[in-house]
Amino acid sequence: MPKIIENIEQKIFNAVVQLIRKHGYSAISMRMIAKESGIAVGTLYNYYSDKEELTTTVVYLSWRETLRNLEVILDKEEESRKKLHLFLERLYEEISQRRGIGSELMKHDLYKDEKFLEIQAEYTRIFRRLLKDLEEEEGKTFEEDFIKRIQKNLMLITINLVNEFIEEDQENMDYLKNVADKLL
Repeated sequence: MPKIIENIEQKIFNAVVQLIRKHGYSAISMRMIAKESGIAVGTLYNYYSDKEELTTTVVYLSWRETLRNLEVILDKEEESRKKLHLFLERLYEEISQRRGIGSELMKHDLYKDEKFLEIQAEYTRIFRRLLKDLEEEEGKTFEEDFIKRIQKNLMLITINLVNEFIEEDQENMDYLKNVADKLL
């Protein structure tokens, strides 16, 4: 009977994040990931055919969970402005957990994978839903061009804060919410 490994995806994700942060994407191997996650190399290959598939799948699944968490926030019985703040806090926290991974994947064109286009589309849908709630509740109207730009800018600001001001999480989140409040 095969051995069942609890939380295998989480163990692999944690290993991938740690190894990429420490060595960069190019320097890691399936063997290193297996060792770091405490999983046999053969077992790892049972799940993933190569490092690229493993890395993109693990990050994709992580983003799927992030999107579910963001969607839960929008379903709360809160004022839209409060939802915006909770949304930005969650986005910041999730990106913080993956600090450094995104830039490594971009260097190797792994974000061009179809899975990540799906993630971008879903994030856009969720963000638009948030803005629609803000429009209805606060009597505002956001032009389509503005929505595209603010969505991308808030994401880029979040990524920049996570990477540039590493030990200042609360200040970063306060700044992010302040920027969003001024723009929206």
